[in-house]
This record gives sequence, structure tokens and C-alpha cells, in this order.
Amino acid sequence: MNECYRGQKLIDLCEGIIEVDHAPLRVEFWQKHYLREDYDFLIVCKSRRIGWSFITALKGLLKALDPNRFKYMKQFVSYSLEDAKEKIAFAREFYFSLPKKYRKELVSDTKTSLEFLDGGGKTRSRLLSLPCRQPRGKGGDISLDEFAFHPNDELIYTSALPVIVRGGYEIEIGSTPFGNKGKFYEIFSDETRYQNFKRINLYWWYSNALCVDVRKAVHEAPKMMSQERVERFGTEILKDIFDSMPLEDFQQEFECSYSDELTAFISLEMIKTCTPAGDQEIIPFKSIDEFILAYDPKIHGLLYGGYDVGRSQNSSVLTILGLNENMKTCWASIEYKNVKFDAQRDLLIRVLSELPIYRLCIDGTGLGANLGENLEDRFPRKAESVFFTNPVVEELANGLYLAMERLEVLLPPIRDLQLHIHSIRKKTTAAKHSRFDVDKNTKKHHGDRFFSLCLAHHAVGTIKGKRDFYDQWKEKKEQKKRDVPAQKKKRRRRPKSAEEVLASKSRYI
Repeated sequence: MNECYRGQKLIDLCEGIIEVDHAPLRVEFWQKHYLREDYDFLIVCKSRRIGWSFITALKGLLKALDPNRFKYMKQFVSYSLEDAKEKIAFAREFYFSLPKKYRKELVSDTKTSLEFLDGGGKTRSRLLSLPCRQPRGKGGDISLDEFAFHPNDELIYTSALPVIVRGGYEIEIGSTPFGNKGKFYEIFSDETRYQNFKRINLYWWYSNALCVDVRKAVHEAPKMMSQERVERFGTEILKDIFDSMPLEDFQQEFECSYSDELTAFISLEMIKTCTPAGDQEIIPFKSIDEFILAYDPKIHGLLYGGYDVGRSQNSSVLTILGLNENMKTCWASIEYKNVKFDAQRDLLIRVLSELPIYRLCIDGTGLGANLGENLEDRFPRKAESVFFTNPVVEELANGLYLAMERLEVLLPPIRDLQLHIHSIRKKTTAAKHSRFDVDKNTKKHHGDRFFSLCLAHHAVGTIKGKRDFYDQWKEKKEQKKRDVPAQKKKRRRRPKSAEEVLASKSRYI
């Protein structure tokens, strides 16, 4: 019997017969190591945009198409439904780029799964991609992607282990760091308790897409400071990213560094608790056009908005919350970079005109003063400028904190939104006032998405007052509907007899 695809044969297949964007696939040095080696337990702390999802999907596909493997299964557990679909999209693209002689028959193809008929036609091999849900099944490989961001990380990890118990299957965990807390951080840092895991760091300078000289950077970059190695080895796109992020965020996103959970105003645990997963996941709208077309009052509820204004280094962010059944659901957190003020004004006019926004709070400080004033004049009952003085910011931040603590806010799985929330630090000034800001080393962003969310939450106000009014309005409306038949019935009169008719007419004779 021939051997299964493994080791160097996997690499040869990748570079010999697979195409991506109509060009032969070129595998990074670390990706070759990943394809070549088989680890029962693997955990990878990785940079963003390095190609981890890409290569895990490819390895899973090649194993599923291996003519000497039968009933193979690989389950990907992703951070969101969008990420889950992406894994299968990668695998599907790879599959159709293969010569037909290397393909098994594709018998089932959905957005989150692929199923192939094994040789002999009696069994099937599968790739299944789940959005932040506990893996199940009799056996197979497990891949937990962006595991640091999973709200139910403990449950998912506990459910994954029985799946790999029999049959020599593997579990691989890959993620960008997200604070020094959670299951991912625990497994990666505790080498005594989790001694079976192979640990690997994948930095940005391991990727040709982000580094101009990988071979040299692998040896020299670790000895440099972040700014020095970005200037020396970073591509133009990486330099742009570095210039637009706080240093601490960049180090966490691209250099496998963990931010200090103790200094965060809103904890990682609180953020995860407010982010539903699996079937309850909040699917956010990516554009206002999409929101306008899909808005459903029964699903999205009463709408409230917050707009944090930016122009040069910082982005403007529009957040829309829906109030429904005493819950504030974030249906949109849309970022606008380098957008002129006239375009921002037109955007908000459209939002207030075409969506049933009950109230929109706008950052009226500095850059947003003119914008807020114009919108207040045009929409006096809907638009409101909020001036970011220290007491006001404290009120906004504490209001959101309490709402999240009480589980009154539901967040979508938007990484940048979570990172901005987690980046906020609360500091006490010499005058004993609270001050809220991001990393002290830089002002490259000021937590735009966080403050936009604070403004939207402020627009909602207190749930009790708002819900009482609309509950009463709804109750009165329903009561009127119930009363109408009764009123009509009351007004009906008994038909008159012939004598009564003659008597009434006799008055006019």
C-alpha cells in the first residue's frame, strides 16, 4: 500500500500542482515546516496577515484528497462565521486548481463544508468549518483559529480533546495574542501543565508579504526594537500599519506580544462575555447601504447611533445600536478613513434620513464641532453634539462599562472593535479626576471604535425610561385594536319593526 501524503511530499504537491490567483503557489519557509511536521499538540502565537488560515486549509484539503486516506475529517473552529466561510473558500479554490487526477469526487459543497468520495466509493472525507462552536464527532483533526478571541474558549477546548483521542489525530491552535489572560495564553505560557504542546512564534518578519528580506530578518530582527526593525525590514504596507497603530497594539498584533490585562479599563473576559458565539453570533453590517436594505424592526429594534469624528491620523467611526427586548445590540461599527468633512456630513444625513435612527450622538469636540452643529440644525430632534470634556468622557465610559457588566450590550465579532475597547486605560490625574486614553507611548489612534460605541450607548440613554414609554405606546395601540370590534358591536342597533317605521314616518305627515 502506498504511503499517505506527508512530509516533503506535501510540500512538493503544494509547489508543484497548486495555483493561487492563476500563479504557482510559493510556500513560506515556516509554512514548509508546518506541512512537513506532524504534531499531536501544536500551539502557534502568530502575527496577523501571515497566512496561517491559508496554510491550515491547504493542509486539511490535501489530507482529505489523499487517495490512501479514508474517512478523514478536519474541523476548523473559527472566531466568526465570516472566518469559518473563508477557510472553506480557500480549500475550494485549491481544489479546483488541482489537476483532475489529484481530485476525489466532490459530493457536497456548502459555505462551511466540503465532502469528498473516497476511493472505492464507500466512505467520505470531510472538511467542516464551524463559527466559534464546540467541535463534535467520532474523530478527526481539530484546528482552533484565532483562539484567543473565542468567547467560549474553555468549552471549545474541552470539547475538542475527545475528538482527537483515537486514530492518531491532531489538535492545532493558532492565534494572535489578545491580552495575557484566557485559555490561549494559559496553554502557551504554562509549559509545565501543557507540556505535550509544541510552541511556535510566527512574527511578521517571517512573511515575504510583510518583510523585504526574510532570510536576514530572521537572524537580525529579534535583536532590534520594534521601530528599528520595521524601518529596516518592513514593506511599505507594514510601515503604514505601524504608523497608524499604537505601539502596544502593533506589538500584540504583529510581534507576538501580550498586552497587560491588568491595565485595561474593560477586561478581556467582559468583552468575550458580551460577544455571543455560534448560532447566537451577531452578524454586523459592513456598509450603510447593506443596513438600509436589510433593516427589520422586529430583528434590529429601535436604532441609536454614535459618531466619533476623525480626519487625518484617526478614523471616523459610525456605531449603530439596536434596542430590542432590553438589549442593546451593536449592528454596525463602520470605519471611515481619510474622508472629507462634506462626505461625512452627507453620509450622516443619509443615515438619519433613510434609517429609523431615534437619536444620533456626535463627537462635537474640535474637528466635529461644525459637523455636529450642521446636523443639529437639520435634524433638531435626532442629532446631538456631545463635547468630550473629562467629566463627560468619564460618564460615557462608565455608562458603557456598567452596561457591559450587566450584560445589556451584545457585540459582533469585529476584532478591531474588541481591540479598541481593550486598549482603553483609565488613569487618575493629580486633581483626582479620571482620564481615559489609549497607550501612553503614542497617539496614533484614540480608541475610535470604543468612543463611537460609548456615544451610541449614550444615545440610547437608560433602558428603563425608553422601554416604559414604548411599552406603554405598544400596549395602547394593541388595546385599541382589541376595543374596535367591541365598539362596532355596541353601535349596532336592533332592526325596527313595521309599526315603529310607520310611527316614525307619521311625524312628517
